Amino acid sequence: MSIRLSSIVLLPTAAALLAPAAGCADDPVYVTPPTPVLEVNAGDMGAPTAMRTVALPIRVETDDDVADREARAAELGVPADSIPYVKLGDMDVSIEWTLRNLDDAPAVARIDVNGANQWWRFVPELFDIDEDEDEVQPPPPLVDGPPLQLEPLETRSGVVREDQLVEAAIDLDLMSRAGADPVVVLLGVDEDTPSLVDSTTGVTLPRDVFAGLVELELRLSGTAHLVLEFTVRVRDHRGLLHDQLGAAPPDELAVFTPADLMPPMPDPGS
Repeated sequence: MSIRLSSIVLLPTAAALLAPAAGCADDPVYVTPPTPVLEVNAGDMGAPTAMRTVALPIRVETDDDVADREARAAELGVPADSIPYVKLGDMDVSIEWTLRNLDDAPAVARIDVNGANQWWRFVPELFDIDEDEDEVQPPPPLVDGPPLQLEPLETRSGVVREDQLVEAAIDLDLMSRAGADPVVVLLGVDEDTPSLVDSTTGVTLPRDVFAGLVELELRLSGTAHLVLEFTVRVRDHRGLLHDQLGAAPPDELAVFTPADLMPPMPDPGS
């Protein structure tokens, strides 16, 4: 069973309100959604999954941003709209979490992360990687969390690290623009990938124009009554976050409409 919660925009925590403005180099900004909690209660229903999608509160693109994109596109000989507004390396993002086992019995939990760049969203369930099997076997998520063994009533804290979300952004760009096989990409290590070849144009795109993540989807699953609280830590190197974060006027926040990444259509002759 899956429980999908609606998309939300990050709002500032008290720490964020006391921090320097979002555009100040490497000073981290802590942001959290209005309801930063995921909860599952397995009971007699197996291992349910709760999901929450979080959109980063990114300011609208300025004329200077557009000029920079157009200049880089001209250098590469590609259309300006093939250069993302939010690029890999513009922001370093991590997710800090605290997980509680509310049952008086041991439990196993998983915390996974998927996400989207400005063009594409990765939903593993849309991919059937073994057509000969009776059941769909989707590829792993962008960040495939290990099983967490929890003691009765245990509370544990952890982090989805910056480097894991860098890898996630690269993997998504490889699967979408480069048309790479999701299983090969997600089971490999692509953190140091220097370039990709756009499958529609054949143009080689260097790492500095890889697309960054603008949306995160956290998933909690487990075998007990579990509660996950989380916050998102951002080091905004380019000043992309609005200085009011989720409290900004809607017309001052960038609106992205990523499409779900779909597997290629099968060859009718195969």
